[in-house]
Amino acid sequence: MGATRGRGRARHRRCGPAGQDPARPAGQILQSDEPTRIQVDVTRVSLLFTVTDKKGRFITDLDKNDFEIVEGKRRQTISDFAAESDLPLRLAF
Repeated sequence: MGATRGRGRARHRRCGPAGQDPARPAGQILQSDEPTRIQVDVTRVSLLFTVTDKKGRFITDLDKNDFEIVEGKRRQTISDFAAESDLPLRLAF
């Protein structure tokens, strides 16, 4: 969130009770020029997808050998594969 004060432009981040610095009063705005970055190492990533043909019909007879996952030009091993047809239906209109 940005706010303009005088001629300069400052980036502000509000500090709530969970991340509150004890030396600062509650709700005080902290100055930060660094964007927030979160880095996490994971061992498993789940992907949900639907495969259709050119006419929009569902293709349901696929197995893990029909797919290839590539990350950073390196092929990744598919450790678990499950075809699920009983997932919740989502509608939008």
